[in-house]
Amino acid sequence: MAAEAYERAVAERSLKERGDLSMLDKLRELRWNYFRYPDDDAIDQPSTVAEHLRWMEEAGFRGVDVAWAVAGHAIVSGTK
Repeated sequence: MAAEAYERAVAERSLKERGDLSMLDKLRELRWNYFRYPDDDAIDQPSTVAEHLRWMEEAGFRGVDVAWAVAGHAIVSGTK
């Protein structure tokens, strides 16, 4: 589901920015959709949201939570 959502988001942005699907074509050509090809790139191995939340708590943040999540990407927040 995240792979499909990511590609939809890239397609929408490509149509808005360029009027075509060239950005989506490039994403697919480079196999840059981590969610579709999780083992392709040994360098880009994103951490999980749970790991980020734990790290924030360990750093002293409280009320940590996911503020936004779309297409496998997230913004987490907290207060200190």
